[in-house]
Amino acid sequence: MSAPLNPALHDARYCPRCGQPATVVYPRSITCQRCGYGAYYNPKPVAAAIPVDPDGRLILLRRAFDPGKDLWTFPGGFVDLGESVEEAAR
Repeated sequence: MSAPLNPALHDARYCPRCGQPATVVYPRSITCQRCGYGAYYNPKPVAAAIPVDPDGRLILLRRAFDPGKDLWTFPGGFVDLGESVEEAAR
């Protein structure tokens, strides 16, 4: 018998936050309509920066998409195939 593709979601049926039945898209995600919890199990390398302006203040961005739409975040993004982390951070 082979190991499950994603052990974290293999037997998941309920929201880990509120305990209500959850929507599981195996092997990628679990979401809860009741409390809004969402987790995505698709690890991808990312790069982020913590820039400051000349006065030493942090420069932040608002997230444009869910999860976390409209929350503050550092500039960053996914590392594309063949790209270094340093290149992605630019």
